Amino acid sequence: ESKKEVETVLKVAEAAPKDVGRNIARIDPDDMAALGAAVGDIVKAIQASELGLTPMSDNKVIRLNVPSLSVEQRKKISGRVKDLAEEARVSIRNIRRDGNKDADKLQADKLVTEDDCKSCKEEIQELTKKYESKVNDSAEKKTAEIMEN
Repeated sequence: ESKKEVETVLKVAEAAPKDVGRNIARIDPDDMAALGAAVGDIVKAIQASELGLTPMSDNKVIRLNVPSLSVEQRKKISGRVKDLAEEARVSIRNIRRDGNKDADKLQADKLVTEDDCKSCKEEIQELTKKYESKVNDSAEKKTAEIMEN
């Protein structure tokens, strides 16, 4: 139905513990209370969403049978992970560019020496490499996790 209901469904699904079984998501009363939602509202939102999930409820707990992802779906999600990682790397580089500009401005305004400006830029570059590496490692780990059966 409404976008807010679908968002609520997704928040519940993310918050739900996956301890019932490999392909079963369970939404407990504590999860619903944290989201400020009633069982009936959540069931209706799940049914109205385009997620393709059928909720099973005893008016206390909601269970969702979550089908396994196909290879094609896994590849699509992995591609999205790569896209997000590239967006993160671009953001990191933009921050580096802005930091270098600020250092140059400080030097031009005679607020720092040329050596201080150079060391500042070196530190910015080290941080850039560090965080790009973290993004790369996270993306590789997540892609491997998604592609597992």
